[in-house]
Amino acid sequence: MYNTVSQNYRSALAILKQKPWLLVGLTLLAEIIASLVVSIGIALPIITIPISALLGASLAALHLKAVRGQPYETADIFAAFSGWDKIAHVVGGMLWEMLWLFIWGLIPIAGPIIVIIKSLEYGFTPYILMTRPDISSTDALKESKRLTVGLKGRMFVAEFLIGLIIFAVSVVCILFAFIPIIGGLFLILFLLFIVACVVFVPVFLGLVNAFFFENATNPNAQVWAQAQQAQYYQQYYNNGYQQNVPPYNYQQQWQGQVPPPPPGQPVPPPPVYPYGDPNAAPNPNATQPSPAPIPAPSTPPTPPTPPTPPTPPAPTDMPIPPAPTAEATSTAPVVPEAPAPTQISEPEAPVPEAPAADGEDTGAKDNEEG
Repeated sequence: MYNTVSQNYRSALAILKQKPWLLVGLTLLAEIIASLVVSIGIALPIITIPISALLGASLAALHLKAVRGQPYETADIFAAFSGWDKIAHVVGGMLWEMLWLFIWGLIPIAGPIIVIIKSLEYGFTPYILMTRPDISSTDALKESKRLTVGLKGRMFVAEFLIGLIIFAVSVVCILFAFIPIIGGLFLILFLLFIVACVVFVPVFLGLVNAFFFENATNPNAQVWAQAQQAQYYQQYYNNGYQQNVPPYNYQQQWQGQVPPPPPGQPVPPPPVYPYGDPNAAPNPNATQPSPAPIPAPSTPPTPPTPPTPPTPPAPTDMPIPPAPTAEATSTAPVVPEAPAPTQISEPEAPVPEAPAADGEDTGAKDNEEG
């Protein structure tokens, strides 16, 4: 990963280690002039705001020159004042940015948060206005928005960490300043720390933001960062952390077109190839071993022909099986029939005779007697 907070911090510190007192003095001078213009002409914002915008854009261009290793001089803090076309181009773009930030700030509740996000999104506008005259004042914001995709969080962290460190050190010094006897020492340290912050923090943050812009727009910087990462893996393999692996040749990967390192970056050492340099030109005097003859490919054996299945006989030639007999077809055992149950008739009950009348009985009896 390139264009990270730690990478840009190291690059900015590498420039400051070279003791660029002219850069520090010009940055401090531009900050003082901008503060005086704002304080003196506070009643005329129509004049002070454009002058402050021009000074801010000139200071951004000065830091970008330091990042690119270009020479700079005192006149560079007034670079945006060179010609009316330049002034109109830069002032128009900076005022357009301020107008949009003001509009975003009018949103209730979420306005301050949106202003912070948009200020990071428009952070590359002064660099674009100073280095890209072909881009209009209004399109500079769109270009900055495109370039800061994926970088707004890193830019915020880069500035937030510096503010957090300043706040923490200030709180510690103030608390220890109330301790008797040693409190005066911490008060002096606090004052020296504040002076150092005023002198060096604007330069450091200006260089960090310029490195963000340079790495986002310069493809050579991206290739250099990727080549450095490839060199790290090459050293990882060469140091024996992974055995039996050929070294990682980053020069071969980037076709030998690795650009020189940006200012502040260490020059990489020549790669070490324990198995021989794959990019070295062949030595005509060296005896080359004759290549081993390539054996002719053998003809694969022909697979055996599968046997032909036998042809079934025709239906007419097949014997006709005999018809099954009745005895053969009945395979179940014969079960004898059970005899029918005998029905026992019940005797009929005698029918009682109806009693005869008195006359009939008398006549019958007389007939029987006669």
